[in-house]
Amino acid sequence: SRRGRVGRGDGKGDQTTTATTTTTTTTTTTVATPTTYPTYTPTETWPDCPPPYNNHTTYAAGDISEVHEHIFQCDEELVHWCNIYEWDEENEDLDPSDKQLWKDAWVHL
Repeated sequence: SRRGRVGRGDGKGDQTTTATTTTTTTTTTTVATPTTYPTYTPTETWPDCPPPYNNHTTYAAGDISEVHEHIFQCDEELVHWCNIYEWDEENEDLDPSDKQLWKDAWVHL
């Protein structure tokens, strides 16, 4: 606010005036919005999934199979054990001490 006297300077007919200055500030926020969504473009294609494990298949060293979305490879030194679908404690042809070999026959990749 400014206050001052306006007049002739002799004190006669002088008027007192008040001038008020108001300043308004406006703030604008700009939000960047993408014009398009990013897309993934692969540079290489994924290999096909291996076939699921099948207990009617005879597997060889290095064969690859899938079980519950996990990929396994038959170990070349334990091929015999790759072809035993399920460990059966009652099977007299299976020695209980060989159970670990059966478990290790398929290597998780």
